[in-house]
Amino acid sequence: MTKALDYAKSIDAIDANIVKIIMHSRKSLLFDKENVWVKKENSDFDVTMGSYDGAELCELTGLYILSILSNEFGKDRIGLYRDDGLSCFQNMSGPQSERIKKIICQIFQK
Repeated sequence: MTKALDYAKSIDAIDANIVKIIMHSRKSLLFDKENVWVKKENSDFDVTMGSYDGAELCELTGLYILSILSNEFGKDRIGLYRDDGLSCFQNMSGPQSERIKKIICQIFQK
């Protein structure tokens, strides 16, 4: 999310206070009677299902990923619809396809 927000800041002015509010809103709490549930990893960040701004965060993150992939492979090969991505590479050999797959996996790991 931080990288997606940094990307958005490179396109339009986003106030630091807005970023602070967005990141603060990612904190979610879950209680079950007397027990408090805490995520084991990355406990300070979550986009809960049905959150008020979940669709907007999905769009922002998708646009960020789309920008990275289109810079790598070209805008005519990569597409995005809501939270689904699609790419099309024609007439490629198995090793060429595998190389592209590795590049995409490396991008997502970053």
